[in-house]
Amino acid sequence: MSARLLPLLLLLPVLFGAQPAGAVTVEGLRLWGAPDHTRLVLDMTGRARYKLFRLHRPERVVIDIAHARDRIPAGDLRRRGG
Repeated sequence: MSARLLPLLLLLPVLFGAQPAGAVTVEGLRLWGAPDHTRLVLDMTGRARYKLFRLHRPERVVIDIAHARDRIPAGDLRRRGG
């Protein structure tokens, strides 16, 4: 896993707080690492509005999904490999 995405994974629980009824649900997360890029796929129950931006110190990428609920088991978010 790319070290740049680890902070994003740690922020996921914060991004998915209490949300209004009918919100999109994130049911899964898949991550692939390659020498020159990393791919992140979110499995959701429907289309979602989102904002993508970077934060600095430390460098990280944030995906802010509007009205999203998290159904990803906490054990699936732990770091695996290098």
